[in-house]
Order: sequence, then C-alpha cells, then structure tokens
Amino acid sequence: MPSRTTAVLGLLVTCVAVGSAQPPAPNQVRTELFATLEGRPVTDLAVGDVQVLEDGVAQTIDRFDLVQPRVGDEALSLVVFVDTLHSSIEESRPLRAALARALEEGLSPRDRVALTSAELIASELTFGTLSAAVSALSQPDWAWVRRTPRDAKEALYDSCFAADRGGADIAREMKARRREKASLDALDDLVAHLDGLALGRTVVLVVSDGWRLFGENRSITQPRRARGGVTTPFGRLGGGRPDQPAVSGVSRVECEADLRSLARLDHSQRLRAMSEAANRSLVAFYSANAEGLGVSAAAQAASGSGATSSDAAIDSLRFLADNSGGTATLAATDRGGLGGRLQAEGVPYYLVRFRSSNTKLDGRFRALSARTTRPDVRVRVRRGYRGATPDELLSDRAARRVRDRMASAAEPPASAPPSFRIRTAAWASTDGALFWVVGELDPRLRRELVWTANVKAEVTVVAGDGRQVLTRTLDVMPAANSFALRVPEQGELPDEDYAVRVRVYPEGDASIALTDTGRVALGRAPRGLSEPLVWRRGPATGPRYVQTATTRFRREDRLRLEFATRLDATPQARLVDRTGSPLQVPVAATARADAEDEGLRWVVAEVALAPLAAGDYEIELELTGGVTTSFGFSVVP
Repeated sequence: MPSRTTAVLGLLVTCVAVGSAQPPAPNQVRTELFATLEGRPVTDLAVGDVQVLEDGVAQTIDRFDLVQPRVGDEALSLVVFVDTLHSSIEESRPLRAALARALEEGLSPRDRVALTSAELIASELTFGTLSAAVSALSQPDWAWVRRTPRDAKEALYDSCFAADRGGADIAREMKARRREKASLDALDDLVAHLDGLALGRTVVLVVSDGWRLFGENRSITQPRRARGGVTTPFGRLGGGRPDQPAVSGVSRVECEADLRSLARLDHSQRLRAMSEAANRSLVAFYSANAEGLGVSAAAQAASGSGATSSDAAIDSLRFLADNSGGTATLAATDRGGLGGRLQAEGVPYYLVRFRSSNTKLDGRFRALSARTTRPDVRVRVRRGYRGATPDELLSDRAARRVRDRMASAAEPPASAPPSFRIRTAAWASTDGALFWVVGELDPRLRRELVWTANVKAEVTVVAGDGRQVLTRTLDVMPAANSFALRVPEQGELPDEDYAVRVRVYPEGDASIALTDTGRVALGRAPRGLSEPLVWRRGPATGPRYVQTATTRFRREDRLRLEFATRLDATPQARLVDRTGSPLQVPVAATARADAEDEGLRWVVAEVALAPLAAGDYEIELELTGGVTTSFGFSVVP
C-alpha cells in the first residue's frame, strides 16, 4: 500500500516525445510586416531584404511568408464581438441593420466571419461565410448572443441593498463593475483562443459603447445605515424596528462577498495588457459604436434603445484599436466609415516569425521595428509586445493555448507518438497544504531501446515568487513506468501557487530528455478530501496496482482512487454516467490509516470497469458529515 510519500497527481498535461509536434517556445514571436512604395504594396520582398529588430537588437527571421488576403485561397478572418453588456444593439433594429450593411460593404464573399459576444465562450468560436453572418445579424431574434439566460445576480444586488441608505447607488455600481469585468474577461479569452488557433492576422470588430475602466473603490464597502440601524452581512442592527431584509441571510452574505470583490477591481491597465497580448497573437482590434455605424441618437431613441457613450468610454475603444494595429470608427465623420476600413484589410503583408534573442521571463514590453535595404520602400511592423512571465508560462491560460494549438494543428498520425506526462493532486488541511507529483512514461516509449534502461527524473518545484521549494532527482527502474513524490517531503506548504517541472531522460543520454510542466494552486485545494491519487490494474500491470497519470482506461482495467483526509468518517461511493444517472455497478469504498503519518487516513474507492461501455463516467464519493468529491474518467475501446 502506498504511503503519503508515494501518490499521484490531479492535473493532466501531456508532453509529446522528441520528434513530434511541440508547442511554440515562449520566445517565439510573430508579427505582420507591411511594405509600401509610394503608397502601393510591395509583394516581392525576400527575407534578405528586411531586418526585424527587438529593442534595437536585430533578430534572426525563421519564416517570411507573403500573405495576400482575398487572393487565391487566402481570406480575411474577422470576428464580430458584440458587447451585449455595453451596447443596446439587441434592442436597436437600425443598429443591427447598420452593422450588417457595414460587413457587406467592407468584406469579400470569400472572407471568413465568426460571431461571438460577451456572454459566449471563446473556445466555441466557429467561422462561417459572410452571408451566414449577415443573415444572423439581420434576424430579429438574437438568441445566439448567449448560451444561457442571464443570471439573477443583478436582481439579487437590487434586493440586497434596497433597504440601505445609498443602496441603489451601490447596487448600480456593482452591476456596472460586474458587467465590465465580464466583457473584458471575454475579450481576454478571445485573444487567447485566437492565439492558439494561429490564424495569422485576425481582425476583431468590437461593437460596444465602451467601458468606464473602474478602479478600486473601497468606499462602497463601508458599513451602511438603514432606517436608523447599521447594515451587516446578516441584516440590520439597531434602529427603531426590527430589520426585514428582502433576501435571506445566506444571500446577504453572498452579496457582501461580491461587493468586496467587485470593489477591489482595478481595470486601469486591462486594455494595455489586452492590446499587448493582441499584438503577440496577431489580433487587430477594430472598434465601433452606434454613431460610428451611422446610427444617430434620434434613430436610437426612436427604436427605444437610445444610449450614449461617455468621453472616457469612447477613449477606451480608441485606445484598444490604436494600440493593436486596428482602427476605431466612433463618429459619423470618421473617414471611409467601417465598411471602407474593412475593405483596406485586404492589402498584402508578410507574416514574420522569429525567436526572440531575449529569453528573460520578465513580463516587460519589447518594442519592435523593421528596416529594409530596398530604396524608397517603407516597412512597418507591430509596435511591440509584452514578454511572458513564469506564471503565465505555467498558468491554466497557457495550458489552454497549448491545447488550442495542438487541436488546430494537422491531423495526428494514426499511431500517436509515445509520451511522458505528469499529474498533481493537491490537498489542504488545518495543518497546512501539500501536493503529490507523479510522472508516467508511456509503455510504448519504454519499448524503445534507449528507454529500456534506468531513467532519471529531475523534479523542480518553484513558488510563485520565484523561490525554489524543491529539487530532486529520482531513479525510475527498468521495470517501472511511473514515479511519485510528495511536496514537501516533510511538513506542509503555505497556500500559494507553485510551478512544477519534471524532466526525464535515459541515464547517460540527457540529449533526448522529455519535459512536462504543471501549476498547483494550493489556495484552491480541497479542504476535506484531497484530489484523488489514481491507480490501475490490468493486463499490462499484472496482479499489482500501479500509479497512473491518465484519466483514460480500458474495460479490462480495475480503477482505484485514494483520497487523503484527516476526517474520521465512513465513506460511500457510487458510479454515474455523463448525465449524472447512477449505474448499477458497485464501487467498494473503504478507509485505512496511513502507515507513516499518524492522523492521516486514506479513503479508497475501487471499481471494475468490465461492465462499462466506452464513454465518460464519474465516481462520486461522500463521507458522513456531508463532505463530497468526484473524479471523472473515460473508458476507451
């Protein structure tokens, strides 16, 4: 039986073997290069004719490709982002018609268009034809702009603060802050998704009235008085008559928690960071409001959807466009209008790729410039980008970008290359927090001659502030495919974020090392039960259980999960399908004491997978006292 020092982890990250498709390096940079001679595009430049500089240092260009949108099979990629939280376009028939008309005027039938909104998920973005997009925009029913009905948070805020002195103003600001955060978060996710797709230059047309860009405001969190009393998260204290809150005490606590969180928001630098991310992702923001689309305030009012943009909101739209290589159409007098500006997106450009000579993960801005040896030819590139930080490199967002890039790549070969992967299982208790790391070598990799001998595994754990927490080198014997390590090996860790890197290589040949990384957020670690440590038994393992770093199993396997806990409670478990319906497949749930740590117990859930068809399943575990957790896995053919 494993002790607490030998267990598996809970976040899966896959790293393919040397020779297969690797995600782009952190210092890989892409930029467009526009070349003109007397105002006309130049399309015959060679890589030797130009030089790209980063912070004044010449870079070695890896790729230099001419892109001619709307020529041959190439097309312009446009994403229309409708900011439903800061625009009245849903209720404005003239505004919807103006947007559809601008797309018809500015785009070619061969261009690819995707529609999304502040209430949709970026990963579900799909590109279609111009005609399909215009048709959707012209429909009176705009149900496509959201996946689910709007939540009841805004009504809850009104109810929570209705009895407070100045409560209406507080609720109004909370709703505005929450909406602004949702819109900016959606744009951030869209840029990250497009970066993963690696489409080349992509135009994102933001239809919005703009944003106020809230800063921190602690004043709205101060104690408030209502009818002579003081408002608390649980109601009103004092006053001439008992308080009768419009919402329950639980909802009141929720409102107060949201208030504190929203009051801390500081969006003063959000657009700068977003534009810098867009520059690295080859995204150009175009922004347009009702006036820029040619819809007057009178027409808006006549349709019952009048809305005006403040100067600060208009400035926010202009800033985003100006700093990402796009353009803003925010007034009826803007030259050419939106349609004319979209037409100009068809000019040829060169897609330049290089690996930055600056490999520091300092998060600082890096200015780009270009020059050419061609007489009288003028060249320009993106203004620059912000370098990555270690946290960004190992963050969930970075992992999502890697998955998007891999998913958008060419179809993989029928036989996937052998791999190495890690998982982490985090747990926090009253004594502190810790996590386990396990690495697993694919059995196919072990059959390659160079990998059949002893394998070295170098494990490095670094805290979010750059402090090194642990470094260990483990031996993976020839008969084993996996290894595990508890972090820390003794004691506990503060509830912080940690970056994990595991590097494996055959003993005596580090040149073919495989590396995988992961992020552990102990601040979000489960408190009652740890994330599960996963074991499997099957034809490939013989009669013994072995640790695994996968969530995919075969019907011949038996699956065992082990959860660490300090709770003395009786467990019960059940198996459900992907819809949550219980299955008549028994799951044995037991508990045992740890052999080395007094007070630590392991809750074990074990199930045979033979009765299951291929599909997705979940084991639900519950302890007496109401502590619950679950683990999802797949059965594959």
